[in-house]
Amino acid sequence: MHKPWLLLIFLLISAQEIPALSDELNPITYPCLEENLALDITQFYNFQSSEEIKLTLPSTNSQGSFFTAASYHFQSDPLNSSAKNYFSFVLPNQVSLPYNIYQIELAVGEEENNDIIYFQHDFTANCTEAGRSIFPGQELHLPEIKITPHNNGAPREIDKLKIRIWGHL
Repeated sequence: MHKPWLLLIFLLISAQEIPALSDELNPITYPCLEENLALDITQFYNFQSSEEIKLTLPSTNSQGSFFTAASYHFQSDPLNSSAKNYFSFVLPNQVSLPYNIYQIELAVGEEENNDIIYFQHDFTANCTEAGRSIFPGQELHLPEIKITPHNNGAPREIDKLKIRIWGHL
């Protein structure tokens, strides 16, 4: 004899375990990114200069955290109202495991004022791919970022720059 109420209870319990779907994806909830946040830095940057920021990328292993020979580069191009950004792995005459890059997020400006430029590049396609690896001697150039003026039309000068990179050696 079938007991339809048991099926109903099973369906109700199962439905509670399914997370709600959302139109917005929060990258930190991607399972492949959760433990691989390598860099999370916020600093002020002068977008009217062409000063290059070079950030050495860290990694971890069973011994602990350490800095690698891989780095991320960011440089404003005020004449073209853009910024160049790329990864490099400089390790002359040596071999190494590749540095695996999963995702990068950049935010320029103040979120409180709703005056922000956002750039994201997900190399994992929402955790369905392995990401991108760079080996010693390689560079990985990303698309230029358009640096738009503030909402009030004023050019960006010194503004907040937040950089988040997921990856590891």
